[in-house]
Amino acid sequence: MKLFSLLIFCISLGVWAKVPDSEVIETAKTADGKILVENNKVWYGQGYNQDTYEALKAQIGWVYPIYSRVQHSKKIQGTQEGYDVFYDINALGQRVYDVAAPKKKHLILAGDSNTFGLGLPNEETLAALFTKSWLDYHVYNFGHGGGAPHNTLSLMENFPWDKEIKESEGQFVYIFYPNWMSMRVIGTKSYLTWDRGGSPWYALDKGKLVRKGSFNDRLLTHILRFLSFIDVFNWIGDLPKLKPSDMDLVAKILVKMNNEYLTKFPKGKFTVVISNYHEAKHDYAKELDRLLKLYKIDTAFIHSNHPESPRYHLVDHHFNYEGQKMTAQDLMGVLKP
Repeated sequence: MKLFSLLIFCISLGVWAKVPDSEVIETAKTADGKILVENNKVWYGQGYNQDTYEALKAQIGWVYPIYSRVQHSKKIQGTQEGYDVFYDINALGQRVYDVAAPKKKHLILAGDSNTFGLGLPNEETLAALFTKSWLDYHVYNFGHGGGAPHNTLSLMENFPWDKEIKESEGQFVYIFYPNWMSMRVIGTKSYLTWDRGGSPWYALDKGKLVRKGSFNDRLLTHILRFLSFIDVFNWIGDLPKLKPSDMDLVAKILVKMNNEYLTKFPKGKFTVVISNYHEAKHDYAKELDRLLKLYKIDTAFIHSNHPESPRYHLVDHHFNYEGQKMTAQDLMGVLKP
């Protein structure tokens, strides 16, 4: 009888262990009108604390729950076309990729969901590709889903991010996509629709970079939400319109990021890598490059010889494995180990 009870307990334990602590299902339309069904299941680890997680989000914007394992699937409705992958998330909301052996130097890859590797298993991310090629480097994934430089800077200003880095020497590389990251930094109407205004709000006050709070603290945010409510057919379009002068805000956020990094790692090297993959905002890319060089920040360009192609994309337009390999190849061509 005791043996039977123990067997039932073990079976029950196995079943309950598979039940997620939270699950969110959402739908969205692709550009060609197909319905995408997205499912995020989250299992909290031992270190998870709701208050700590909320405090992190209040400073840096949305991230996956800390100390968690996430199963993320996104598929075209009624088909198996799409992805179903797992992410392991650390204390700062970052994706972790285990390295077995100690390394001599660090390589921090920062950016958005393409750097994070959204929709891809660990072994197909940029961090994994660099781990296989830069054998002396411990590669850290600082990709922020839906993020831009303002999210990463707020992390570096408000949290002990450097404690995650085990090596004193290395490189910090920020991968910047002008098309969408520029609009995220200035908090446009389309960005606020899904960001919900939780991301950090930086502005220039007489040319000086100032943290004002989050976008929810900004009067313009509430005006833009009202416009979104009445503009059901999107006749107004996205606001505010991006201007070349907005690149100075982006540049100064990256300059501050450089300063934060070199304060913690004086032997390190900081580089901003600008993508030319989408040429619609190439002028902004050139202006950002000009400003960063003026501010003595090292820059490089990638994707200049790669026209946009479906072969590089998942169903939600994030880079697939081919896109990651293309990006890694370009990065390795402009960065020196």
